[in-house]
Amino acid sequence: TGPQHEVPEADLVRLCHDALEAWKAQLPAAALTTRQLTPAGQKLQELIRKGGDPVRLILNDLPNLAGEGPGTIEALKAIESAKQELMDVTRTYAQQASDVVVRVIRLGDRDDRKSLRQVAKEWAGCFSQSFVERMGAASTTTSLLKIMEMAYRSDEKLVDSVATLLVGQPLARWNDSTIAQFERELQATVQQVEEAALDRSGLREDSSAAQGLTKLIEGRIDELFGKLVDLVGEPEAERRLYLIQHMRTGEAPDG
Repeated sequence: TGPQHEVPEADLVRLCHDALEAWKAQLPAAALTTRQLTPAGQKLQELIRKGGDPVRLILNDLPNLAGEGPGTIEALKAIESAKQELMDVTRTYAQQASDVVVRVIRLGDRDDRKSLRQVAKEWAGCFSQSFVERMGAASTTTSLLKIMEMAYRSDEKLVDSVATLLVGQPLARWNDSTIAQFERELQATVQQVEEAALDRSGLREDSSAAQGLTKLIEGRIDELFGKLVDLVGEPEAERRLYLIQHMRTGEAPDG
């Protein structure tokens, strides 16, 4: 460990800069464009995106990333936190996409402890095999149902497959605007599946599907009733539901 083993400062800077560039190269593309970052994350993103003088970057800009002063524990924590933000951008998209899928397909069940895979399997289970076969093997709707039924090892792998199917891009290639496109495509495809399954002629042809479709209808009624409660309050919502029931039977409601 004598002086003969000391590395010149210029070489240390070069090694640090090379390591930084290697780390930057393996980041998801969206890490350099996303705006879903803290101020420190945005500053780190800006620094590595624009490059510039390696000496200034390594010895001044990065150590002062959060304005805590170079060499302090707070500065090191700020750098580590900002670094993790950029590395986790795909995970952030995965969570957003998972929330969208659950919101669109959940059958009125408000149990937040259920995983995306559980919710997906319950929704896909509403549709009989004969219905899936009628949809056509090459259709997006059939592919979505099959993905929802598959036994993925994690929610992120499931939502990544749904993303690739619906927007043609895995999560690693998303940017901040992709989530809106994903939600539109998912809502349209789910609506297409459910409307086809609930077609009256289809119901007559496939009475064995009644149990699954009953669960689907009950879930959607519960969802819509919840929205009605939000609009007019529970007592008024229950009164309106009571009127609808009597309108269907042709009976005059009490009072």
